[in-house]
Amino acid sequence: TISVLAKDHIPQLGEHVSDRRWYFVRNVVAILGSTHNAEALPYLERTLRHFDPRVRRETIRGAASIKDLRAEQMLASALSDEDPQNVTLAARYLGNIGSRSAVPSLELVARGEGSGNRDVGARVDAIHALARIAQQSSVLVLEGITTRRGLLKREPKEVVAAAEAAARHIRATAAKGGATS
Repeated sequence: TISVLAKDHIPQLGEHVSDRRWYFVRNVVAILGSTHNAEALPYLERTLRHFDPRVRRETIRGAASIKDLRAEQMLASALSDEDPQNVTLAARYLGNIGSRSAVPSLELVARGEGSGNRDVGARVDAIHALARIAQQSSVLVLEGITTRRGLLKREPKEVVAAAEAAARHIRATAAKGGATS
């Protein structure tokens, strides 16, 4: 397959991430990601800030396919993307890999704070990621979301329900001895 061949040609493929055609760059990024090789990360870092959200989305997928601290940091950085699908995708991948280092960034998204897109769907996915990671310290953030009842800052029902469920899950995990602080 192409990914087997691509492993031996990462620098040559990487030269094309600056092409002006977004669809071409997206395809190059997909091939780079399919190599599962950390050597592709410098090229993927460049496309994480591409002008087209579809290229950035493919970059998030590619980074998630590479088991490396640098890739994990790239996913956490993608939580500040303006595109809600990209924030959602990054949050899901971070939850799937159990990225404890991304917890502060995920908590910002969950609260609807910080830079980037903070649509309801992105916030709910960040909350689900926090539940998967099950870090005990996130319970305070989640409880803060469930108790926010001001006139100007009323939380959407979906966000409150997700935060309540995530806090219950983390407490239950801690009770079984599975969560850390």
